[in-house]
Amino acid sequence: MDAQPYFPFNKNAFASFIKTGNPSTKAVPWPAVGQEKVKIPYLRVGQEVLAENTYFIEIAKLWQKVFSLGYAKGIFYQQ
Repeated sequence: MDAQPYFPFNKNAFASFIKTGNPSTKAVPWPAVGQEKVKIPYLRVGQEVLAENTYFIEIAKLWQKVFSLGYAKGIFYQQ
């Protein structure tokens, strides 16, 4: 090997992760998946997520109403 890695790494980190689920080589506790006590609000599981700016959605709905009633036929189509 003609170059040394800039950051030191553990050659057995992947094997350690496969065996224990902990990629860390230090005595630092690794949080287990599914053991969280905190609910993460940004996931919004089971909630309907609405756009914050609904201006263009409302305008599109109004134009659809105009087209469905036939008032905008003369705008795009020559009679």
